Amino acid sequence: MDSFRERLEEKLLTLPNVRALDESAAESIGRAKDGNFGRSYLGFLLYCHGRNPRGMSRNIPNGLLYADNDTMFGIGIFRRQGETRGGHLMVVAPDGPNPVEAVQSFIEQVNAAAPHAVSRCFVRFLDYENYRDFLEWDFLPITEDPWHPHAPAEDETFCHSDVDLTSAFEGASNENGRVVPRRRRLRDDCHRFQNFLDRHGIDMRQMPFDSKDAKTIVKNHFNMTQRLGRNVGSVAQDYESLLEADLSHPDRFGFMLAAVRQGRTLPVSVFAGEKTSHNKMALYCSITHRDASAWSRNLGLPTQLTGFSALGTYAYWQAFCEIKKRFPEVTHVQLGGSETADLDAFKRRMGAKMEPTYWAVKRF
Repeated sequence: MDSFRERLEEKLLTLPNVRALDESAAESIGRAKDGNFGRSYLGFLLYCHGRNPRGMSRNIPNGLLYADNDTMFGIGIFRRQGETRGGHLMVVAPDGPNPVEAVQSFIEQVNAAAPHAVSRCFVRFLDYENYRDFLEWDFLPITEDPWHPHAPAEDETFCHSDVDLTSAFEGASNENGRVVPRRRRLRDDCHRFQNFLDRHGIDMRQMPFDSKDAKTIVKNHFNMTQRLGRNVGSVAQDYESLLEADLSHPDRFGFMLAAVRQGRTLPVSVFAGEKTSHNKMALYCSITHRDASAWSRNLGLPTQLTGFSALGTYAYWQAFCEIKKRFPEVTHVQLGGSETADLDAFKRRMGAKMEPTYWAVKRF
């Protein structure tokens, strides 16, 4: 039986300027990039895909794209967590001279083609000026009709996201062939984790990007957060389209780390991103397998792992070093926002600055 999303997608594909999202759209999406975190091919894959159980599509797994001569935005169709019927439009990072008018016109076309198929349109990755324009067109602030009770604007609820690489690497030193950051918190965490590695004879190595291994890392991460009761909306399937994309594209970044000890290898970190402007790189997947019991079990380690908690910071720093090497023109790395205060605080400790974006919602 087809899903509510699949039925609505059939209708949307009959509308002008709506198409399935795939690699053939990447060039035109690239021309619309202006530094907005959500506006890239990989960004649209992450936020519009049809892999989530609350918006499943077997026919168009990557989501939809609206593009005319002036305006572009990604399109997803999802239920909110806990909902069992119906669904909502998700419009991602609209651009153009009059994005609010374009989105309003699109909503009217959807309602004419499929009356009562959806009850809301959520619009995300708005800058402040566009956000105010949407409110003037009778859209509501997301706090009045939240996407999730604990994260009203999903991973834009907390928005510290921009790391200045120039500042991060200024004064960095080279120790035993490793670049060590100047920023005290970063440096202390990297030293602490390197001591953990040395103490247990573990070698952290870059590994070739492998979609299957990347998905396993993501799945293990979400299994751990679910076990700890820390899942807020997102699921492992949200990353599948992103991790299956062609990351060899000149604007894209794929990076993985593995821990190696006594002939045993454990893939532990996956980073995937895309440039959103000439000097900005957005990381859409930055997940590290931080389950200490899994490290102990797979690598033959003791159960008490002093220094292991610095793993996340260490992995991010390795990714920053690789971005600096592959993309010397990139001066800023966008980490995206966060659903939880803990994750937001972790990004601040790495030096991330606020780069806010906004949601608006319309009921009909």
